[in-house]
Amino acid sequence: MLVKPPTSRRNCKGILRASVVLAMMVVLAGPSISEPDYAFTIEIKSDDAQLTARVDPSLPLGERVEVLVAPKSTPHDELSDLIQNIENTAAHNFFCARLNRFIPTLDSPISIDAETKTFVFEPIARSKSEEDRILRHVSGTITKDSHSGEILSLRLTSQRAFKLSFMIKIRSFEAVFECLPTPDGRTYAARSITHVSGNAAFRKFEENEVVTISDIIALEGG
Repeated sequence: MLVKPPTSRRNCKGILRASVVLAMMVVLAGPSISEPDYAFTIEIKSDDAQLTARVDPSLPLGERVEVLVAPKSTPHDELSDLIQNIENTAAHNFFCARLNRFIPTLDSPISIDAETKTFVFEPIARSKSEEDRILRHVSGTITKDSHSGEILSLRLTSQRAFKLSFMIKIRSFEAVFECLPTPDGRTYAARSITHVSGNAAFRKFEENEVVTISDIIALEGG
C-alpha cells in the first residue's frame, strides 16, 4: 500500500484508518466461509463514529444495510465508510470460523475441561502483504468448544512495537473476539474489540473500536 505524507491531522487519521484499522479488518475477515443464514443488528462504536444498523446479507449489494441509529456527531465520511464496509463484508464477517484462516494446527492445549480447550498459537502469515505482515507481530490465545471444535473466543496481542510501513509504527495492538452459538451450533462474532496505538507520520494516534452483533434471525431457506 502506497502511503503519501499527510498534510493535515485529518489526512493523518485517514491514513491510519485506511492502513491500520481497515487493514486489520481485512486480516481478520478472511475469505468467505459461506453465505450467512442469519440477519442481525450490528452496533459499531469507535473513537470517531457510531452506528447501529440492521443487516440482511441475503439482499443484493447496496441494499443489505438499514441504518437505525447514526448520531449527528458521526462525520458523514466516517459513516459512509462504515456502511460501505458492512455492505462489502456482511456475507463473510458473521461466523467465527472465518478466523481459522490464520490459525495453525492446534495440538497441545494450555487448559482443558469438559466443555472447552484453550490454546496459544502464532498466527500463520501466508503472504508478504501488509495485512499478513501484521500477523507476524502478534500472538494468539483461542478457546474452542471441546465437542464441536467451534471457536468460543480469540485474542490477538502484539508483544512489542513494530513498523507497519515506513511512516506507520504500531506500538500496541489487541483484538478480542467473543463468540456465541447460533441455533444451528455454529458460533458467530457477538462482540469484537480492537485497540491500536502508535505513530503515523510523526503523529501519535490511538484507535479503539467495539463491534456488537445481536438479534440474529434465521433467514428463509437458511
